[in-house]
Amino acid sequence: MHSIQFLFLALSPLLSLTSADTFYTQNDIYQGSTFFDKFDFFTDDDPTAGYVDYKSRADAQSLGLISTTATSAKWGVGGGVLNPDDTTIRGRASVRLEGKVSYTKGLFVADIAHMPGNACGIWPAFWTLGSGSWPLNGEIDIIENVNEITRNKVSLHTGSTACAINKVPMQGSIVASDCRTLHNGVIDNSVGCSVDSGSNADFGDPFNAGNGGTYAMQWTDTFIKTWFFPRGSEPKSLSCSAPDVTEFGTPDSFFSGCDIASNFKEHRIVFTTTFCGSWAGADGVYSNAGCPLTFPSSEPQWKSCKAQVAAHPESYNDGFWEVNSIKVFKETTTPPTCASSGSSSSMASSTPARTSLSSSSSLSSSSTLSTSRVSSSTSSDSSSSGTTSSSSSMRGSLPSSTALSSTATLPSSTTSSLSAGASSAYTSPDPTSNVYSSTDLSSQYSSGRDTSSSVNYHDPYDPSSKRSSFTRSTTSYSTQLRSTAYFQSRSTLSSAAPRRTPERLLFH
Repeated sequence: MHSIQFLFLALSPLLSLTSADTFYTQNDIYQGSTFFDKFDFFTDDDPTAGYVDYKSRADAQSLGLISTTATSAKWGVGGGVLNPDDTTIRGRASVRLEGKVSYTKGLFVADIAHMPGNACGIWPAFWTLGSGSWPLNGEIDIIENVNEITRNKVSLHTGSTACAINKVPMQGSIVASDCRTLHNGVIDNSVGCSVDSGSNADFGDPFNAGNGGTYAMQWTDTFIKTWFFPRGSEPKSLSCSAPDVTEFGTPDSFFSGCDIASNFKEHRIVFTTTFCGSWAGADGVYSNAGCPLTFPSSEPQWKSCKAQVAAHPESYNDGFWEVNSIKVFKETTTPPTCASSGSSSSMASSTPARTSLSSSSSLSSSSTLSTSRVSSSTSSDSSSSGTTSSSSSMRGSLPSSTALSSTATLPSSTTSSLSAGASSAYTSPDPTSNVYSSTDLSSQYSSGRDTSSSVNYHDPYDPSSKRSSFTRSTTSYSTQLRSTAYFQSRSTLSSAAPRRTPERLLFH
């Protein structure tokens, strides 16, 4: 009897994390000719200090950056050669969309036909952002990475409440386990907690070569999960008004172990495409992706990134999003039944299966976007039970008491030797290895090199892996070096962009 009780107690945390008793019904849809009506167009300076000029809806329309059909929406970035020394422009034209309706919990399903392709300097993301001052109500990064990386990284960011994820069954590997950003009112972990998806087909060029696919994010009171389904492998019920999450299989990422309900509230959907800035252009990230350095090694790499983005508009011909639909489902007590949800996008009925695509797959796409006219008026969404946002508050608006930590430092330089002729391969972090907090970044950064590979490389963003080795030809795995210490050592970054304050360099 005692052994049975012990077994039950041991299993009870896992039992509470199952999805079997959580049912959903469709609550909202973003699709077709009304897609952009559901978003505000963010036009302020980029909070991540990117070399980007976010346009209003009217300006984006006139520049041909946005277009819709009855079944999809497309938006991209501007062309033309720019002068990186011209202080009257903010950077390459782009679009940042922030949803007008907020949601707490639910199932979010995005059928995406195309995302920005891989290129030096680019930083695309699809995420949800909590209301109020960042990150007090959380952030969920569903799709995000930079430069030439072809593997998705899913991340969470929380406020000052302790929040660390557990090691539970998932297809991806834990990169960092501490989600908490603020400690005693100080930002000392801008990386958050994150999972490397483990897929070779879910980001950038490989994603596009497979004609896109479907991302799903399930958010409950006790966990957050994400899945990626390559085109043609989507669960049958995703085409229904009441999807059955038990069909989805093992998630790519699985975040549990902290109080999800209190840390994640009132999220709106966000799409961004920025350039360089605090991640894609960071030292130890930009050059490690094989991107060209046009300035001496003594200069910060964001300068070379900016020069690259300004001089090579052709590199971003593939830098557009095309979304068939985003569906938002709310929890219900009614078990799922399959009925058409009204979306015209097709979903296959096959069992979910992960597909591996070569990163060298060729991709042909038009360099121009349709200029079909879209009304600039906005409409309210009477079908959604979410909260309509009255303002487009920006991530990076911090409480007045928040300050940057000044205790951590990083080495002044890094080295990485890439074998240009080697085949593409990546040894992902061991999910069972120790996970270090952000305060360990400095010591881990200067740790010994792995000589077992043709590439000697240490990943400062992946503290769970003391040494991560990879070889590179057409693709590379670079790092997200967004620690507070890095930005303190890079204080000159803010002086080069006088419209931005240093603390805003940390955020989306």
